[in-house]
Amino acid sequence: ITRDTASLRETILDLATAYNETVSDFGILTGPTNSEDPEDILSGSLYGESSVRTIQNSLRNMLTSNSTTPSSNFTALRDIGFSFDRSGVLSVDESKLQNALENNFDELVTLFGGNAATTDTNKGVAGDAIEKLDDMLAASGIIKRQTTTAESDKTRYESDLEKLKVRYEALLERYTRQFAVMDALVSQYNSTRNSLQGSFDAMLSMYSQK
Repeated sequence: ITRDTASLRETILDLATAYNETVSDFGILTGPTNSEDPEDILSGSLYGESSVRTIQNSLRNMLTSNSTTPSSNFTALRDIGFSFDRSGVLSVDESKLQNALENNFDELVTLFGGNAATTDTNKGVAGDAIEKLDDMLAASGIIKRQTTTAESDKTRYESDLEKLKVRYEALLERYTRQFAVMDALVSQYNSTRNSLQGSFDAMLSMYSQK
């Protein structure tokens, strides 16, 4: 029986890819609106949403904090090649990871918490991350709370917009009536002016003939 280190290696690399894609999505959601594409309804949709920063920091901490089930050679994911650059992009030193897979496989498993029981308090990098993610997604978690708040705000905004629409239509109707009255007055004024002008012209014509 041989260990399938290749599949585990790909799974670990996929973890880094998933993290980077998530951070990229966060950047799009909290960044500026994409004015060049009117069909892009996601860009900027969470602009100013502080909870995104909280979630992002939590995800990063899952990958940078020391494991609760360290081994002799591995204390954290950085020991098997994980690192962040200045832009927050996660990369994995594949040679360092491969060395860990080939020479310290059991310790690698311990680092991720593969030997922890379900009743253990400390469950390693993977087990602790799952618990934290479950907390985020729980009914009382930050994502559900923010979603509920956003839906409540949306309902309130829709109600406010409906009230504003009613006020706008009432104002439009009132101004339309007022402008109609003004237009009638102007027409009446122009008619009176033309009549007076005609009378003055006739009088001037009579005096000119004399």
